[in-house]
Amino acid sequence: MHTSHCEGDQRNHHAYVLTSTWKLELEGFAAKSRVRDSAKTGGAEIEQMRGLWAELLNQALKMAGEVAKVDHRSLEAQRVEAQSQGDAQKAEEPDRDPEVKLGPATNVMERRERRAVERDGREYVPVTDRGRAVHAAREAFHEMRERLDIARETSG
Repeated sequence: MHTSHCEGDQRNHHAYVLTSTWKLELEGFAAKSRVRDSAKTGGAEIEQMRGLWAELLNQALKMAGEVAKVDHRSLEAQRVEAQSQGDAQKAEEPDRDPEVKLGPATNVMERRERRAVERDGREYVPVTDRGRAVHAAREAFHEMRERLDIARETSG
């Protein structure tokens, strides 16, 4: 389970869900499934599983009294659906590039620098090219969200 990064999109809470590739039958585990291994069938199978997880999670959120919902689809798929429904505001929400992933080694270097910055009372400056790209994207995203919020408050 991961919460949003302190500089990232605060809506980016997520979990990695691992599933077995063994078929489950009434008698227990049976033969191993190769459906997800195939280029022809794997993507559709995984997309269906992600959709089911999103549906179950949204039901749980509703039962917990939460208004928030999750969407397992890509940003582009969410945007296209909102546009097809004529919802310009909803179409804007996923209008951002996916974040560059740091990778394990880069993550370690950037975390080490963040701890040093906190300890020394300095301003954080990323130490890697990927770290700089992610930091710049997060800063730009925050600025854009602030401008959008101000515009919405002013117009409505």
